[in-house]
Amino acid sequence: YHDRLVGRRVLVVLDDAKSAAQVRPLLARVRGSATVITSRRPLGLLEADLFTVGGLDDDSLRELLIRQVGAKRVADEPDAARQIIRACGGLPLALRLVAARLRANKHWTLAELAGRLSLDEFRSGDVRVRDAIAVSYADLSPRSRRAFHLLTLFPSVSMREWAPAPLLDIPVAEAPLVMEDLVDAQLLERAGRGTSSGTEYRFHSLVREYAEECLAAEETPEEQRAALARLGGAFLTLAEYAEHLTDPTVPRHGRAGGALPSRAEHWHVDDPDLLRCAEDSPTRWLLADGRRAGRLVYRAHAP
Repeated sequence: YHDRLVGRRVLVVLDDAKSAAQVRPLLARVRGSATVITSRRPLGLLEADLFTVGGLDDDSLRELLIRQVGAKRVADEPDAARQIIRACGGLPLALRLVAARLRANKHWTLAELAGRLSLDEFRSGDVRVRDAIAVSYADLSPRSRRAFHLLTLFPSVSMREWAPAPLLDIPVAEAPLVMEDLVDAQLLERAGRGTSSGTEYRFHSLVREYAEECLAAEETPEEQRAALARLGGAFLTLAEYAEHLTDPTVPRHGRAGGALPSRAEHWHVDDPDLLRCAEDSPTRWLLADGRRAGRLVYRAHAP
């Protein structure tokens, strides 16, 4: 292989690499040649310059849709076109698959397809968005796989950095490692930096749908309720601590020897790594996460 590269200007493309060890012997090291590597995870290759490829913006997706199905169909149904573009969430593969189905079924309106878009609709022939997600999911460690689907229990689109800790019942200090492992696998996105609760994360809508399917298939109702209870216990611990910080006369009922105001069980009531999430701005925590706690209670008691 390397002998054949000598004296040539060659661009070597290594697609969907799994590890640095897999690609290092194939790097084009002769003068005038180069290697392009694509991977779902950072490979840690010291020889490489790293570029992270994000999703396309809505204007670019609209241009791609026009090229695929024609300007007239898009112009005739602008609202349905926007709905399809939003559902794709920046993924060119998702849009190309939907467009391929529209081209193959010219009698369909854009609105007909937009009205039933779900993960299973993003397919054409034997190519499916579901399969791309499944490959990344299969490569996760058992702990990260469980975190992936349990995180759908978190009561908002934007998830706190500490969320995997009560869901998995692991130390709070390990939660960011789990989140970043899912980011490296392209299964979570960083949503921004919180003021006191660290980095926030979110699912792509299609990835979330896959995660919810995994939750139903791999966690029993009892396991889901137990994870919800631990998550609710963490919210209760933080809420009482934040209230205590804003008014020290308010007792922290979850502490040993205190009287519980209800039968709700707290989670890690004196864990400094958890309590730190509400320390910097307890009033802001109560205003922002109080709504999340309310949605969590509703979900836990929904019929």
